[in-house]
Amino acid sequence: MKGIALQTRLLVLGAGLCFLILGGKVMAQQSDEEGRDKMPATFTFGGFLSTQGGGGHLDYGFGRGKQQIMVSLDAYTLHDRRETKIESDFKEQGGPYTFGKLNYVFIVSPTIGIQRNLFPDEDRNLIGFHVSAQIGPSIAFLIPYKVDIFTPIAGRPQFGRKVVENYDPSRHGYEDIIRRAKVFDGDLEAENQIGLSIRTNLYLDLSKNPEYLSGVRIGVNADVYPDELPIMGITENKKSYITGTVGLIFGFKSN
Repeated sequence: MKGIALQTRLLVLGAGLCFLILGGKVMAQQSDEEGRDKMPATFTFGGFLSTQGGGGHLDYGFGRGKQQIMVSLDAYTLHDRRETKIESDFKEQGGPYTFGKLNYVFIVSPTIGIQRNLFPDEDRNLIGFHVSAQIGPSIAFLIPYKVDIFTPIAGRPQFGRKVVENYDPSRHGYEDIIRRAKVFDGDLEAENQIGLSIRTNLYLDLSKNPEYLSGVRIGVNADVYPDELPIMGITENKKSYITGTVGLIFGFKSN
């Protein structure tokens, strides 16, 4: 099974690399085309919220006519919709924690694709409408969810000390957990899975400025992995996640 999982990861990574190479060829072919108006290159950045987390992105686009090649880097968190925060039994000395959570998930995804300008941001248009589709590898970093555990002192059970441990719902009971620990408390551990990311976005440019960009980005992301992402320890996890996003975007144009 491990061999099959490794082969799947390599196939996914290979598909992402092949697409990046193909995208480079498309960009080279596009740069050689004549008879089309060259568009200024665009550099944009922004933040967004999603139905299962949030993050930020950097984008670079260039092309001719109404079409651009877009190269992007997105970084964002991924949560499980079934996550539930509860208060510990330690009253004012304790705090909340997420019941049954095993790992935080942080995703880094470099993608390449095409953006089409449906209604360019010209003087006669109040808003510029742009749609894009991109694909690339999705690298999920899994960082253990930690909690502060009450450990009684031998012979004096009413007294104890605080110990930071990776949360294990099968081993840590309600009466043991003081609160959620910080991400960087204790030893920093991380595993990763490599999958495939496909994203589509609608970008509304509200700037009406020949040099700068600002607007709203609405999109849908699909992240697929060869194995389940172990986010929760008490419910079934998934291999694929489809999320909706909305955020602000800013940037500038360069000839």
